[in-house]
Amino acid sequence: MKFLMLLLFFAISSQSFCQDNFKFKKYINDQLIGKEQFDIDQDSSSNHTTYLGQVEMKEGSFHSKSVTYKVLSQYGSFQAAIVRHGYSRLIFMDEKGKTVRIYNFSEPEGLPTSIKNNGLCFGEISVQYLSLPDLFCVPNGSCY
Repeated sequence: MKFLMLLLFFAISSQSFCQDNFKFKKYINDQLIGKEQFDIDQDSSSNHTTYLGQVEMKEGSFHSKSVTYKVLSQYGSFQAAIVRHGYSRLIFMDEKGKTVRIYNFSEPEGLPTSIKNNGLCFGEISVQYLSLPDLFCVPNGSCY
């Protein structure tokens, strides 16, 4: 009986985990590049999400493999007890829409606003990244 319960737990958890990996895929639409999408979740969290487009980077040993990432910027707020809290994040997904990496920013003003010439644009400055870094640094000197 314990084995059956354990097996059921892992089946449910892995299914939930897999669904979570694709939760941002709904925002990917080439017709909406650069346009903010707004939605409210069941828990009254508000999300402002912008699909910025695609960037190509190099991954793997010696950066030998070319990889295309779909990029989203998102900010919003959620209720925690009496107070609402804000968040800002930069989301990278693979070509199938699976979330690969999320960088949490301290404020929405630090997020990139578009993609030009395969670089993320932070205001007037466009920055090309060779690969997804562990620590994501932006032109103003902040790292996330």
